Amino acid sequence: MKSSRRRFIKNALVSGAAIGLTSIPILGENKEGRIELIDSLIEQKKKTKNVVGLACEPLDKVRIGFIGLGMRGPDAVSRMMKIEGVEIKALCDLIPERVKSVQELVKKEGRPEALEFSGSEDAWMKMCERDDIDLIY
Repeated sequence: MKSSRRRFIKNALVSGAAIGLTSIPILGENKEGRIELIDSLIEQKKKTKNVVGLACEPLDKVRIGFIGLGMRGPDAVSRMMKIEGVEIKALCDLIPERVKSVQELVKKEGRPEALEFSGSEDAWMKMCERDDIDLIY
């Protein structure tokens, strides 16, 4: 099996936890109980589902919606606009002026105008409900 940094870290954490569990005073001298506990933790970890290794068909265009355009938001939008195949689809912030400001950045790059969501604490939910957005940042 090919070694990777992620696998190394995962194995180190599991090993560290196993070593730590073998010295839990609550289990006393019952080595059998400690081994059983460690085995059950390892089995539990094996059952956990995640998206590591998930492969999907590539998208020709990734349509991104941004929530929160305060301190870091404008830079995030600028960085994403430098990636080929990215469309800035929607902008969302509680403060409408922030949305307008970032919208100007989008227009300045010659990109299509993004949808705007702002003015209420629930505006982000309306944006997330759309089916024409692939990724929320």
